[in-house]
Amino acid sequence: MTLMRTEFDAYVADAREAHALYETMRTDQLLDLRAAFEADQAKATMPESIAFGAGRLALIAAVLKARDV
Repeated sequence: MTLMRTEFDAYVADAREAHALYETMRTDQLLDLRAAFEADQAKATMPESIAFGAGRLALIAAVLKARDV
């Protein structure tokens, strides 16, 4: 397995775990978490931080959309 494939698999596993966690959270908790990630994104300067935060925000948005929030 190549390093690129190993990294990809790790990102997929991380995203799935985060999404599963977000689905178990109450809506008010998700909204608070979204606000915290948005505040962090505003301060982010490193590409890795920007990408990580944007990914988390997308996962939270998907869960909230499924709940019609």
